Amino acid sequence: MLEKTHIEVTGTFVRICPANQVESVLQRHSSQRPEARYNRRGQDALYLTPTETSARTAMMKYAKNITAPLFLVT
Repeated sequence: MLEKTHIEVTGTFVRICPANQVESVLQRHSSQRPEARYNRRGQDALYLTPTETSARTAMMKYAKNITAPLFLVT
């Protein structure tokens, strides 16, 4: 029996990121993908935050270290 390695997820999800990372946070297989809480630079990761409120809550700990304007990416 084959092990299932992918799960289909549908819906609209959000992420908050610095303005200079808007393009790169959604790219797969990019060495320019920025590091974040659960991934190293260049490592693919998909953050599934269902609401702006939950995205803001998740960012509260990290946003104080970010000086660039933040954007909400859907």
